[in-house]
Amino acid sequence: MARVVPDPAPMFTHQPEPPPMPPEVLDTDFKQKYPPDPQFGQELDANARVWKVYRDEAIQHDDGMLQAWNNTINILLTFSGLFSAAVTAFVVESYQFLQSGPVDLGSVSDVLAVNDTSAIRSFAASAGQPSSTALFINGLWFTSLFLSLATAFLCILVKQWLDEYTTRTRASSQNPRHWSRRRAFYFRALNDWAVAGIISVLPVLLHAALFLFFAGMVVLLSSLNRALAVWLSVLADAKLSICGSNLDGPLSTRGYPSLHVPL
Repeated sequence: MARVVPDPAPMFTHQPEPPPMPPEVLDTDFKQKYPPDPQFGQELDANARVWKVYRDEAIQHDDGMLQAWNNTINILLTFSGLFSAAVTAFVVESYQFLQSGPVDLGSVSDVLAVNDTSAIRSFAASAGQPSSTALFINGLWFTSLFLSLATAFLCILVKQWLDEYTTRTRASSQNPRHWSRRRAFYFRALNDWAVAGIISVLPVLLHAALFLFFAGMVVLLSSLNRALAVWLSVLADAKLSICGSNLDGPLSTRGYPSLHVPL
């Protein structure tokens, strides 16, 4: 009697397709702009709705962030350029007294008022070692000029970073999921390199350069006219108080115009 051998089970069984998503009423602008995924299990596919929503929200976020940063950098670049030119005009006249001996600041002001290069050189060569006052003034003004130029350099560098970020994140991609992963990679790089912190420090550097320039002016005027020196000190203290309130405002007052503390 022949033995009946049962058929072996098939190696591969047909997987049933995932059920379709229940129909969704497109009664909002969001649902009309981002239709639901056609089937269950496709929520993370290459063209799923979540990636399309992420792409549009990320572009909107980046546009606002980059516009604010670029506006800040443009303002700092303009101010640092004008301020550097102003400080340079004072440094060009003051550095020539570094080779002079104890200088009468009244004579210094007279020579600066004449604005004659030959007279300045002859006055500078008439003495030996520079005075402590001349060293102090030039030290303040040269440091102020350095900080201003350093701020301009960092502004240009950060602006190049932002342009490169925009170019890479707005390039064409294979699908919304690929774009989302690429944008997340570059956005994480912005955070890792503390670009936001660098941009926040730039105004602080420019403020420090401005205060150092004021300090040099006060030292110069203190031996020429004490009333003018006191008046300039009052103005500098007022500006320092305004800057201090701008730093403390976001921490102590809700709804303060400044959105972040520049430190």
